[in-house]
Amino acid sequence: MTISDLPDFPIIKQIRDALWNTGDIRGAAVMVGSGFSRYALLNDPSIPAPPLWSDFSSKMEQQLYPEGGAPSDPLRLAQEYKAELGGPALDGLIQSLILDGKWEPSALHSSLLSLPWADVLTTNWDTLLERTLLSETERTYDIVRTTGDISRTRAPRIVKLH
Repeated sequence: MTISDLPDFPIIKQIRDALWNTGDIRGAAVMVGSGFSRYALLNDPSIPAPPLWSDFSSKMEQQLYPEGGAPSDPLRLAQEYKAELGGPALDGLIQSLILDGKWEPSALHSSLLSLPWADVLTTNWDTLLERTLLSETERTYDIVRTTGDISRTRAPRIVKLH
């Protein structure tokens, strides 16, 4: 079987054309979530891997629902956590689990940012993508951290959706 035999091959071609600007489409964007951060380099085996939603949910459940019965939706759980304990508590939880300075971007981060994306959208709190830009890539991306940054930046961009 070759790639052209895949049922979704026409869509794959459309994404390819958008990415490399060979068609009528402006460009392709990519969405990066917490699983991508798990490819970070950990220079010390005692350093925990970047967390997933389940790690955040577990911590919030321990505090809000020690007897069980927590909602299964992590976003709803985060809203309840913030409502019950306040925004600073949620920020503190995020900071306790995101050990950003202890992780380093990997070759996978460099490979991703070497492609000609129109935008890279991410829900990640870490700065692995931004730090990749400083050391590994030839492309320049503007960073969007707040809604006010949208009007001041141009593609390609890394858009921090949080």
